[in-house]
Amino acid sequence: MRGSLSSCRTWLLGYWSKMVAVQHVLSALATMSTVYNTTPADDASIQAHHHPSSLHSSTVYFLRHGEKPLNGANGLSLQGQRRAECIKDLFGPSSERNVGYILAQKPRPDGRRSRPLKTVAPLADALGLSIDTDCEREDEQCVEKKIRRFTSKKHPKGNVLVCWEHRAMTDIAREVGVKHLPEYPDDRYDLIWVATGKTIKIEHEHCPVIDTVL
Repeated sequence: MRGSLSSCRTWLLGYWSKMVAVQHVLSALATMSTVYNTTPADDASIQAHHHPSSLHSSTVYFLRHGEKPLNGANGLSLQGQRRAECIKDLFGPSSERNVGYILAQKPRPDGRRSRPLKTVAPLADALGLSIDTDCEREDEQCVEKKIRRFTSKKHPKGNVLVCWEHRAMTDIAREVGVKHLPEYPDDRYDLIWVATGKTIKIEHEHCPVIDTVL
């Protein structure tokens, strides 16, 4: 009887040792799986983070220039000038939008293509900022590089405001990686495209007297 108990004890100890060893192996395999396995979703998120067209934490505001004179002359109409003053109030020093960099399309020496510059000039004066007009109207890659250079700083000083001709502005927004972008309506001047990363939301300027959208 005593011999049987001893044999049983020996068998149980051997079985227990084997189970402990198996448990260690399974634990090691689980750790290796956690460290080395990357799911497709993880790959996608990494690629999105490093995608050359994804913005950093800064917000980019896209504005169309103010209204044109009815006779087709260069510059802004009276309504467009009022909009420029309204934009100064919307994005000025007391605003929480915190604009630190302003871009407008490059004007021609004869005064053509100057509406975006004139639209944001009052705002730039109020903020004490210069307006970057290095990029031609159709050069969306130039604008994308300018935005990236500003937003890729470790501590960018504020957000970005882009004022442009509305059709070319759509191309710029796509160039910086904004998805599901609507066309800017030809008959509207009051929309603000607010781009954060690859998403965009649409706001209204609600300028007194000249805008009636509620």
